[in-house]
Amino acid sequence: MNVRQMYENRLARGEINNMVSKTTMDKHTNNINALQSLIPDIDTKSFDEVNEVIKNMKTRTGIASLSTQHSYVSSYIVLCRCNKPDNYFEDDNFKEAVQYIHKDGVFSKALREYKKGSSERYNASAPDKKKVEDIIDQYCCDEKESLDNKLLLTIYRHHPFRLEVADIVYLNPRKYNALKKQGQLTGSYLVKSKGMRGKMFFSFSDYKTDKTYGTREIDVKDKKLKQLFYQKIIPMEVGTRVFGKMSRNNLSKRITYLFEKREMKKITPTIMTRLILGEQFGGDTLAESVIKKAQELALERGHSLGTQQNTYV
Repeated sequence: MNVRQMYENRLARGEINNMVSKTTMDKHTNNINALQSLIPDIDTKSFDEVNEVIKNMKTRTGIASLSTQHSYVSSYIVLCRCNKPDNYFEDDNFKEAVQYIHKDGVFSKALREYKKGSSERYNASAPDKKKVEDIIDQYCCDEKESLDNKLLLTIYRHHPFRLEVADIVYLNPRKYNALKKQGQLTGSYLVKSKGMRGKMFFSFSDYKTDKTYGTREIDVKDKKLKQLFYQKIIPMEVGTRVFGKMSRNNLSKRITYLFEKREMKKITPTIMTRLILGEQFGGDTLAESVIKKAQELALERGHSLGTQQNTYV
């Protein structure tokens, strides 16, 4: 049984109230595939053996972080459900994995402490925002640079988006409004007519917290970003992916690579989000204008003000 079928069965049995997002299913599927590649006979291994592999997984920054470990253990639990959809709860590996990441357990306590210290670790090695912006300006002024690279860098210069940017599909207002009226907005979109007038906006319906925040519509206000998008969509057919077959993982790698080419390491979309939010709200001011801006950017990111301040600022 695959991940989607497992969740559909759980929904039909009333074990969950809502279907999880495609993003969540894709994450579990990718994690499971990675685990099965590392452990071909994973179904014969104990949870302790699987977890030992997870703890020692190699990543671009070294050994898997606690957050990455939590993600893979969660996906292993999903794998147990897929393998034994009717009696997974009797499986010792399932029970041990669930207990391991229980919110009151030792691992979850360590994970909370790890996340609590993320701001301190980030501030100790935070990149220079002006240098990041200078590099983006250099790319945008380079006539030989691809339009897609200019677009991606400019998007993350101004918007604290997650990786759903990779999935953006171009729609005109008529098509978008028709899908919206029919309740069929299920992805990520850039909405604009082919004419110069009329607003341009992003729309996101498939992202990490979509069950909480629903469809997010964010206006494109930056003039440079508008110009770049307009160049991109003029020859495009409605319903076409703006960035072709690019995956979310490849988007993150491309952003990092573009900065590495200019001798600036470890600049990811998440780091660029921290730069945007940290500059805006790093102080203690509670001015009404600051609060309003904080609310706008929280909407763009698709998270609460508390998460924004505690995790990214």
